[in-house]
Amino acid sequence: MKREFVTDACHPAVPDSAIVPDVEEQPAGPAGPPPRTRPDRSHLTIVFAALAVSRRIENQTGWTIRKFVGTARRYRTIQIQAGPRCARAS
Repeated sequence: MKREFVTDACHPAVPDSAIVPDVEEQPAGPAGPPPRTRPDRSHLTIVFAALAVSRRIENQTGWTIRKFVGTARRYRTIQIQAGPRCARAS
């Protein structure tokens, strides 16, 4: 049966947008959540790197991160030495 025949027989005032399209008319695509994107992975990389740095600071200084940030915030520029490298934060 044609869609127009069915809609005209039931109710002539039904707009075409209110009719559910046939299976053939629906676009093909995956059903489910979209795959993870590159920003999701890079965000996790940054989070885990920050966690590793914070744990290292806690282990080296014996301070909590809250205490370290509160103390370091008083200074305009600090230098953090990590192995042979020295990182400067301002």
